[in-house]
Amino acid sequence: MKKFLLFLLLVGTALSLVACGGETSYTLGMGTVATPDASVNGTAAMTVTTAAVVLSPEGKIVACRIDVSEDKISVKDGELPPTESLTFATKAELGDAYGMAAGGAKAEWFVEVRAFEDYLVGKTKRDLSLLPTKEENGGVYTADETLAASCTIAIGDMLSAVKKAVNDTQKATLAAEPSKLGLAFRTTASDSTAASAEKDGRAVIFTTLAATALDGDGKILGTVLDAAEGEILFDQTGKIGEKTYKGTKREQKESYGMSAAGKTEWYLQAKAFANFTVGMSGDGVGNIQTEDKDGKTVAADSTLYSGCTIDIAEFKNATKKAAALAR
Repeated sequence: MKKFLLFLLLVGTALSLVACGGETSYTLGMGTVATPDASVNGTAAMTVTTAAVVLSPEGKIVACRIDVSEDKISVKDGELPPTESLTFATKAELGDAYGMAAGGAKAEWFVEVRAFEDYLVGKTKRDLSLLPTKEENGGVYTADETLAASCTIAIGDMLSAVKKAVNDTQKATLAAEPSKLGLAFRTTASDSTAASAEKDGRAVIFTTLAATALDGDGKILGTVLDAAEGEILFDQTGKIGEKTYKGTKREQKESYGMSAAGKTEWYLQAKAFANFTVGMSGDGVGNIQTEDKDGKTVAADSTLYSGCTIDIAEFKNATKKAAALAR
């Protein structure tokens, strides 16, 4: 009888979670806020703020990772620097070299962001909507005195990215609570072109994003992949023209346009690759066999290729990097 009553209690709890729109397992979500608006004459720029969150079955944040890239390309005189000379690093990757502490700040950027990440653990979707903030000097800062003691930087875009991650409708479902969570950026500007007398130049700043949750043995429980692409036009004098950002590829879904060409849409192919990585290590993902097909690096594995026919080089690189950065 006791076992039967326990069974009914467990079933009732599960049904309650479903009825309330809650999850019945741990999930991994990602959210991104990006813009090319920092571009000025002579410099094309793209800012990407991304958050990855793991939610418990009760909807509480159990892990959070946040990072920001502020990528800039000189377009002076309508020219572009050699692709091989371009290096892109996020604020977290720069570490002490970012220079906040050297400039008199209380702590370096990555230290303050970790304080914000820790503060968010245990928070729910409703809690996020109630976090006290204030506007100062054109930015949004925490109004919580405890958090403000260790996080003095603007949190507006970061908080927006976290909220997006919590509300992510394309979350990865995890088989267990992860031991580590990693977030990685991989940026390239290889599709950019210089300006000419006949045509504006294009600075195309493309960032592949990967969030990876690992178990205690370093095996992947779930991965989420996305990409943010900004295009900034410029003329032969380096004057900035139209700036375009349409949202991440996952956010665009069918409007990205691959399905209109008779192909499986990008976000579905990215999900197929992510699902394939479950149970692998980061190095294992890096060792996924590929082959060249029409100039693309595609999966040699027929099972993976059946669901993901697009170039997977950066999917591999970003996922391996996220696993290596997981903590």
